[in-house]
Amino acid sequence: MLAKNMYNFEEIPNAVEPVVNELNNIIKDFLNIDSDEKLEASICALETIDSTIESPDDPKQFAVNLIADAIEKYENNLPELQAFETLAAALDPAISTLRVLMTQHNLKNRNLKSIINVNDSAMSMILNGKRELTRKHIEKLSNHFKIDPALFFDKI
Repeated sequence: MLAKNMYNFEEIPNAVEPVVNELNNIIKDFLNIDSDEKLEASICALETIDSTIESPDDPKQFAVNLIADAIEKYENNLPELQAFETLAAALDPAISTLRVLMTQHNLKNRNLKSIINVNDSAMSMILNGKRELTRKHIEKLSNHFKIDPALFFDKI
């Protein structure tokens, strides 16, 4: 009840409306993104405004947040991103981790098979998701690359 006594909440909508309308007139073209061209323009607007922000409580941060939300909404609805997220969700985290390690360390199957001590066929089956990494394999890989074994498991 203290807040009700300290502020006149009924005046807020009328006080805010002209400010919000002014802001909307300035950035509205960057909020309704429906093409890659508008996406690029919105990113440029966001970067331009963001480069002038001097502190976290700068009022321009509000406009940056609005534009960033519009960009995120557009990008989240892109078919290629949705397809990627569907594919990524279906991937075995152990195989994904293994492939990232191979890429980062520029390894071939033969390098990896010597680390976990398996033959060519077993290595191929593991990488193709037809055979799972064993606890022993994960221990060897974790020790070799000095990484947390949890990277090979689903996030709970």
